[in-house]
Amino acid sequence: MPIDDPDRILALLRDPNVGSQEVAEQTGLPRAEAARAARLLVGLAKARPEEIATLPGPLAAALLRAAVTGERLDVLSRLAASTDKALSRTRSAPSTCCVPRESPSRSHPGPLPRLPP
Repeated sequence: MPIDDPDRILALLRDPNVGSQEVAEQTGLPRAEAARAARLLVGLAKARPEEIATLPGPLAAALLRAAVTGERLDVLSRLAASTDKALSRTRSAPSTCCVPRESPSRSHPGPLPRLPP
């Protein structure tokens, strides 16, 4: 069964002992796309949003995870701010979200206290 976990795919892409053919076999994706993802990962700071967005979903999610963990939020913001709607939409399932969200009860302090007249 192909892996689709962004963290596992990212580990494969970063491992110098793992070639693009093995990444392709593990993910069930084309070797050319795995090789392209590895190249983009090396030059992530210079990657254009279109390059990341055109990768298959699991590879794009792995690169986005790398951008977050590497504090390359500029890559994420460029992708999100793209005028192309297909590029600005999230490409991964909600379970691959990188930023934890607070529950609504914690983010809203409740009603404001009344001030004396």
